[in-house]
Amino acid sequence: MAEAHDGIASAQAGTYHVVEVRLFEHRMDIGKGYPAGFASTSLARLAHCHVRVNRQAYFIGAQAEVWNPGMTSAPGMRCGMFGQRGAAEFLVLSLWESAADHDRYIHEYYPHLWERSGAADDLDTVTGDLVDLESTWFVPAGD
Repeated sequence: MAEAHDGIASAQAGTYHVVEVRLFEHRMDIGKGYPAGFASTSLARLAHCHVRVNRQAYFIGAQAEVWNPGMTSAPGMRCGMFGQRGAAEFLVLSLWESAADHDRYIHEYYPHLWERSGAADDLDTVTGDLVDLESTWFVPAGD
């Protein structure tokens, strides 16, 4: 990797300042769970949630009882995971068949789920990203 990696690394000089790694505990699957629902996905959505003090238990319950069934019922939602780090930091990863499926979810499902879950009372902050997945980069699972 020395030859190819060095060229890539030098071309990326100055493009980032800090890399941070955090480990989250897997709390529950969403839908089929990873990797069962990974086939035919083209988009990943990652929501990074910081939950208010004394709202963690309610937030976890709402994830299981409101968000997971609601997300799973949305067309094109393939699978996902819900994880926790410490007392108040959570990640929600969902994989989607297409960007159009995720857009439909955001417009038709998300507002109702947000209201039903009481998320506005639970969250200090929520940030997120959409990641286009390149199918040619997928590595098949070993036998």
